[in-house]
Amino acid sequence: MTKKHFDSASYLAFMAPCIGIEIKEEWKDEIIGHLDNAAKMANIVENADIDKDSLDLANTYSPD
Repeated sequence: MTKKHFDSASYLAFMAPCIGIEIKEEWKDEIIGHLDNAAKMANIVENADIDKDSLDLANTYSPD
């Protein structure tokens, strides 16, 4: 599995003003933790051994 480095603190510092949100100092550690977890999940998905020629669609919910 290839692990890519993701700098959550730098991403947060860059993106918050780009999307116009204020991040309070007391929130930053928790947000960075969530971004770190999201990066770990993305790394797992990106490195999943999936046949590039397969297309397995997920089931969809249809109420009766």
